[in-house]
Amino acid sequence: MIRGFLLWSLLASAPPVQAQEAAPPAQEAAAAEEGGLWSRQGSSLVLRDSSGTVVNEIPLRTSEELMGSGLRMSRTTGNVSENGRFAWTLHKTTVWNLSKTKALREDRTLRFFGTSGRELWSQPGADAPAQGEPVAMNATGETVAVSVLGPGGWKVSVRSFLGTPVWELDGLQNLSSVSLTPEGAYALIRWSETDKSATHTFVAPATGERKDIPSDEFVLGAARISADGKVFAGLRLLHEFKKAPVKP
Repeated sequence: MIRGFLLWSLLASAPPVQAQEAAPPAQEAAAAEEGGLWSRQGSSLVLRDSSGTVVNEIPLRTSEELMGSGLRMSRTTGNVSENGRFAWTLHKTTVWNLSKTKALREDRTLRFFGTSGRELWSQPGADAPAQGEPVAMNATGETVAVSVLGPGGWKVSVRSFLGTPVWELDGLQNLSSVSLTPEGAYALIRWSETDKSATHTFVAPATGERKDIPSDEFVLGAARISADGKVFAGLRLLHEFKKAPVKP
């Protein structure tokens, strides 16, 4: 518990980061033996080793503090992969004027952790889309889609669990949600432009094959894509990818 609190304190006090490029993987390992498993327990992400002993804990919390003529609000959110091998946190700090009517500055950093407890990579500028979390993972957590908000709009970056980029889509004005198929072979991105129809983008990141379909095609049935690359609106087939690629 003490170790987790110290880690949270370091995250909360870190200086603002302005860059929008992913940081390289960390070189120093932190605390836990190989084969540990992450879980979300109430307001914390907890890493246990093979004996069940807690070796790392990252609190998920919100805090406020006065600073000069402003108010600093910090929030740490996070989650884990389905199999518990990976975890992520998003630390967001916003400085408001005292009346909280204007945001003066906002800094966001996403961190991705492996089974050893060490940070594998980080992404400044990451944020959650309108419907969903800033990170989408496949069932094993080995393929990751990160949502990043910058001056030019939203970017969706699909990468390996080590942070290696596989495919990116940027310049999106409004991002609704991002998801990956359980195998990680396909991604579904819902987005829109101001005064234009919303779009569902289906993509095979490993090959770059992409299909954009207007969202009104899915009014009569939910959008889904099968493991073999077939796009459906409910039961109606709308598109079929040439060949199901191996996962990135």
